[in-house]
Amino acid sequence: MTEDKTPMYTGLNNVRFKSPVKPGDLFETKCKITRSKFPFFFGEGEGYVDGRLCIKAEFSFAIVGK
Repeated sequence: MTEDKTPMYTGLNNVRFKSPVKPGDLFETKCKITRSKFPFFFGEGEGYVDGRLCIKAEFSFAIVGK
């Protein structure tokens, strides 16, 4: 179980900023886990404002105890 656990970023790769995000913008994300080997997880995601792609990146994180 992951109760009382915290996800901690372990890396960001291939980060691409495509368009600025300003205060007051509604920022929406789409992310998916691409592989895992507990406690490490790897994923990719994109961020959008008004349907416009603003950022895309690959990331990794670990689930750690408190």
